Amino acid sequence: MRAFMKFAFLVFFLSFSIAADDKTWEKQFSEWNARQVSSLLEDSPWCRTMTLGNVLQESGAIPDRVVVPSNRNRNEPRGHGLDQQTGITGEKEILHAYSVRLFSAPVVRQGYARMRQLQNGYDKLPAEQQRAWDDRLARLLNLDVSNRVVVSLDFASNTREMPIEVNRQLATATAASLKQRAYLITARLGRIEVTDYVPPSGDGMGAKFVFPRLVSGQPLLTAADKELVFELMVPGVEHKVFVTWNTARLMHAGSLEY
Repeated sequence: MRAFMKFAFLVFFLSFSIAADDKTWEKQFSEWNARQVSSLLEDSPWCRTMTLGNVLQESGAIPDRVVVPSNRNRNEPRGHGLDQQTGITGEKEILHAYSVRLFSAPVVRQGYARMRQLQNGYDKLPAEQQRAWDDRLARLLNLDVSNRVVVSLDFASNTREMPIEVNRQLATATAASLKQRAYLITARLGRIEVTDYVPPSGDGMGAKFVFPRLVSGQPLLTAADKELVFELMVPGVEHKVFVTWNTARLMHAGSLEY
């Protein structure tokens, strides 16, 4: 059922996949449409996607290679909704896509909240039912991230086997087992180890990696830092996820949101 719900989410939102202008996020999130929510959660300053691929030939598969870098152009293809028969020269190309989001950024959680609203016809509901939904989404919107940075990770593939294995590995991982595998990185502070971890659950928002917001009394990220990097060696499958956020583009509502 969870796999079906995730697939339904992708089908619904990828039909609105034109990238929104950054100024979109200056509006109240209750004004965002499905296209804008899709853009926020799939291709915005707060979401980076890295896609690994190989070509399946009669002699076997060519080892994984990065086919869509984390700093891809907006017009390049996304990794979700992958075609089962994708190929460049007639062979089947195997694609594995990791989407990494700065979940602690309020704008990202607003995107998830708006997604739930749109999926449930919020805009046309009576006021009483809207208030009930507001109460239901309050915990997500008001999550206390004053002392932590939360990075979420989703996985999609055009194979059946790899999602099963990746999700199994993410479901059984712990903060201790990820200590030498998951990092946030800045030029100023170097590698920062994960301090907590929440496996994927029924919320549809992926696995969550938790890092300290202060490191030796210093903010993990400041406007003076050029970029923020997330690095993960995925347990079991040994895929290396390496994505970069441009700090200057993480400004929202007059502040640095991460």
